[in-house]
Amino acid sequence: MLNGGVMESIIGQSYSVETFSGWKGMMAYYSYVMASVAAPKLVTFNQDAISTTDYQGFRYGFASCLLGNAYYYSDDAENYNDFLTYDEYSFKLGTASTAALVFPGATAYQHGVYRRDFANGIALVNPKGNGTQTVTLETSYKHLSGTQDPTVNNGQTVTSVTLQDRDGVILARITP
Repeated sequence: MLNGGVMESIIGQSYSVETFSGWKGMMAYYSYVMASVAAPKLVTFNQDAISTTDYQGFRYGFASCLLGNAYYYSDDAENYNDFLTYDEYSFKLGTASTAALVFPGATAYQHGVYRRDFANGIALVNPKGNGTQTVTLETSYKHLSGTQDPTVNNGQTVTSVTLQDRDGVILARITP
């Protein structure tokens, strides 16, 4: 049994698991891979071929990865020639305070949107095919403050958040 591996191009290509099996199929595959490796389970979740300005696409892949315990890596369409950085990388989310979601069988938080809690914030993901959804939060959270996508990462305090289809978001706790 191996201690890790790479789920290469899990999102982003015509042959990606998310393309031919949908989001839940991709997440079931993710759970299967994580269950199939031995500790310390060093697995990379690779989102492929996104543009440097596809912030929604990035948040969707990154938030999906955060529902489990893999490491996230995204690359552009140039075949691993660039390391893409995003505002979310500067935020210290902290350790997970809820267990990794295991698919199939994981339960959505609200309206088909999935959530995982961390010491300093939460990750929400709205799966491909779920349409635009609004979730009501149990307390106030803050959008991250960023420069790349200021329409989302605007630092505003919210008690609900609307996610487009195939989208995700990282929100900061007001008092971590």
